Amino acid sequence: MDTKSIVTSFFQKFFNEHDLSVVDHYLSPDYIQHDWDVPPGRDGFRNYFEQVFQRFPQFHVDVRHVIVDGDMVAIHGYGVTDPGKIEVLVVDIYRMKDGESLTIGRDAEKCQIVLKKSNVSREHCIVRRLDDDTYEVEDCSKNGVYVEGAYLGKGNKVQAETGNRVWLCDESQEFRLG
Repeated sequence: MDTKSIVTSFFQKFFNEHDLSVVDHYLSPDYIQHDWDVPPGRDGFRNYFEQVFQRFPQFHVDVRHVIVDGDMVAIHGYGVTDPGKIEVLVVDIYRMKDGESLTIGRDAEKCQIVLKKSNVSREHCIVRRLDDDTYEVEDCSKNGVYVEGAYLGKGNKVQAETGNRVWLCDESQEFRLG
């Protein structure tokens, strides 16, 4: 999963679906929000936006641009409090840390990327970023994970590089690392 997909998935789940539980999956414990109103850390971020979501139940972010530069992802969009009413301009920049992981599968409670396909396992695979160009892909499935055409097998891990192709079950569900 590339850095753009990780950040846009976070925005969709957190800001648009108001799923507060995803904070622990996506943000590091020492997360710093460079906004004077939002306290630092996961809890500060979650608590602040819980109040926003209670006050504005239809709040969402209309993402217009996503820019990726190495391990940095910038998002530009508009925070909408009520339908048709743009309240705030959003420009956020996220840095992806080495060692972060992303779980892909059908289970919306455990996976950051959810695929609603019957041949995808609840927790199909885990992708861990080891450094700027290296990832570890772990097969947790019954139906297989392939990296550059090589079958992993349940419980097995392999190191892969930026640009390597990964597919789940078959070639119809393919993505590239990086």
